[in-house]
Amino acid sequence: MIAYKPIETLKFFVIGLLLLPIESFSQGGGGGGPRRDPSEFVAIEKQIILDSLAGLNKDQKLIIEEIYKDYEKSITIIRANADPDNREAMRTNMTAIRDGKNESLKAILTEEQYQQFDAIMKVRRENMSQRRRNNGGE
Repeated sequence: MIAYKPIETLKFFVIGLLLLPIESFSQGGGGGGPRRDPSEFVAIEKQIILDSLAGLNKDQKLIIEEIYKDYEKSITIIRANADPDNREAMRTNMTAIRDGKNESLKAILTEEQYQQFDAIMKVRRENMSQRRRNNGGE
């Protein structure tokens, strides 16, 4: 079992948080702009996870690569077959895919690593929500 190192954990978490504004800025505004290719945002998320989670071993890194490869394929298929008039169905499908990815990660990460992952995803969701509010004029 990997020993829990609070300072090291905090260091990786802070690095992840610092990368989020850079990612947001580099992606440009939302709104009516072009939709990003799923491979781009999946690659960004995967890299943040690989860089931010403390104590990942070689096997975990390889499995994470595979999990995100499958995640990207699933997103691409859903988006390609989505009915533009039924956003709720797409949202439901995307949520199921994301939940599956999260469960797969939970199965291979230690409890501490999964807590770090969950905290990183929470910050990313909050940042995305904030960008939507800012771009939507609400």
